[in-house]
Amino acid sequence: MSWRYTGEMPATYPAYIDQVTGRTLVAEPGCVYDIARAEGAEGIPPRPDGPWERVKTTSSDKGKE
Repeated sequence: MSWRYTGEMPATYPAYIDQVTGRTLVAEPGCVYDIARAEGAEGIPPRPDGPWERVKTTSSDKGKE
């Protein structure tokens, strides 16, 4: 599932993993991420809280504004 971060400032989401890097999600404004729940983060919503919108992308779109 791909999401675009629409916040104004970079944000770290320790409950989520950026599936491209395999690391904790560190979101930059306008960028698109494929995300998954971090191990042990049961019960949280399948999408991050806050300024996010779901997008349909191809692999060539990852990280682009």
